[in-house]
Amino acid sequence: MKARDIKKYLDQFNRPSNISPERWAKMKSWAYAAHAGAVKGLHWSYRVEIICPEQLEMFKNAEGKFLIPVSCLKVVNNSAMSGFFRTLLNQAVMLMENGLFDEADDCLTECELFVPFSQVVFEKRNAMFRLAAGEKLNGEEVSEKPLLKIGRPKLYELRSRARAV
Repeated sequence: MKARDIKKYLDQFNRPSNISPERWAKMKSWAYAAHAGAVKGLHWSYRVEIICPEQLEMFKNAEGKFLIPVSCLKVVNNSAMSGFFRTLLNQAVMLMENGLFDEADDCLTECELFVPFSQVVFEKRNAMFRLAAGEKLNGEEVSEKPLLKIGRPKLYELRSRARAV
């Protein structure tokens, strides 16, 4: 990716109304540095505070993978980010219910950035693995899915608990 391509990619993100233009420019410069460093193969060692979902998306490549180590990202607990967290959890639950466990795992991995909610993410991941094991264990047999029947009520319970957070 060339410098103008990186700039074009970052310019597609709209500035949230609660963030000043100066702060947004600073966020974009950090994201630009992350993209440029990833292209050059440089190691990222700076800690970045994430205050809005748009900023989090800027630190991903076009395929949706993080450019810097997730351990370098610190999500600030504010209303925008907690709403984004709930959206990610609900999306993970829907993916699990449809049997798309790899995609659900990607959503849950992103949810782990939200440290105060990590227990809910852990429980959802356990439910996902129970569902996946139930489907693999029983193969095409739709009539006999004991693990899936046990996992479903727990999954809905987790969804309602995530909404309460």
